[in-house]
Amino acid sequence: MSQSIWNFDCGITSEFGGNFLATTYEIPFTENVSWHTSVGFPSYSTGFTNNINNNRFTIIINDDYSRDWRLRIAYSKEKSINKTLFFVYGIRLNLAEFSYGTRSYANENGEEGPEITGWETTSFMNTVGSTDVLDFLPFPL
Repeated sequence: MSQSIWNFDCGITSEFGGNFLATTYEIPFTENVSWHTSVGFPSYSTGFTNNINNNRFTIIINDDYSRDWRLRIAYSKEKSINKTLFFVYGIRLNLAEFSYGTRSYANENGEEGPEITGWETTSFMNTVGSTDVLDFLPFPL
């Protein structure tokens, strides 16, 4: 089994999370499967990666240092530039967003109801027709 790996990433977003800059610690479980945790700007994440012939499939949950958590998947390819530098490109897709907070909802008559504190789940299906759907469209890495 391989040793743990430290990575330093920068870009529009990384394969390990929605970070511009990040430090990632990756622990291989098998030759192809690893677990990682990533801390960076503006979020931190944890998840699993399946790496087959430099085709990486990643599923993560990440937080953007607020009360919003995202479940996402990513597909990426890795090209070696030299022994320590790699170019990674691919696509990612947010599956769901979970946020915690206090909200009030309006009823059919437009009257504001009682405040409710708790978790709210958002996905592609319940954002269709609003600009929030942009969060759930594929995005390049």
